[in-house]
Amino acid sequence: MDSTEKLHGVNHQDSPRPAKPLGRGLQDLSHLFLPHGTNLSNPANRSEGDAATSEPTTAQPESRPSSLLLKSCTPANRNTVTKLLTDLEGGFEAGLRVIDTGLPCSPYGQIDLLALDRSNQLIIIDFEINESDGLLLRGMSHFDWAVHNVFNIRRMYALETINVLAEPKLVLLAPQFSDVLHSVGRHINSPKIDFIRYHVADVGGGVGILFERVTP
Repeated sequence: MDSTEKLHGVNHQDSPRPAKPLGRGLQDLSHLFLPHGTNLSNPANRSEGDAATSEPTTAQPESRPSSLLLKSCTPANRNTVTKLLTDLEGGFEAGLRVIDTGLPCSPYGQIDLLALDRSNQLIIIDFEINESDGLLLRGMSHFDWAVHNVFNIRRMYALETINVLAEPKLVLLAPQFSDVLHSVGRHINSPKIDFIRYHVADVGGGVGILFERVTP
């Protein structure tokens, strides 16, 4: 992505037509950052004869073209990405709920985020802030730990309804995935792994994140 990117949706006054759809990934977050269209009141075009015989009519509201400006920001740190993923729980999967972050799973480090989907199936979410082939190995070790400790996990989160009969899912996020990781990922049948590419950007004075699901 270039350092700056503008997305325009233009309405022509004489021949209205729908604005082009947002690019892949943007449709999920556009409602957070796109400004609402501003209604402008324009007098209806009438001939002189019509103006003399007809009463004034109420001007029809017209949407004003809006644009979304994305600016590349300084590389995000792990705390920033964790907060974005937690605040936008269902950002890349509808119904997803984060139940913990930074879960220790010795000797494999820690699970970045532990979540549940809409059917209460465990989801292990690991991410990197840079491209790293080690992400796959780290995620697989966390999956193995969760499988062998699923009942302990249920006790740890007793207030949550966890489907312990369903195999946990693994979600890996990174700004980019290498060809090596894609090649290996194609041959993994279990667990089910979702590879999601993300990009953090400055949007209207705030910070936004875009998601793109990729297939190895």
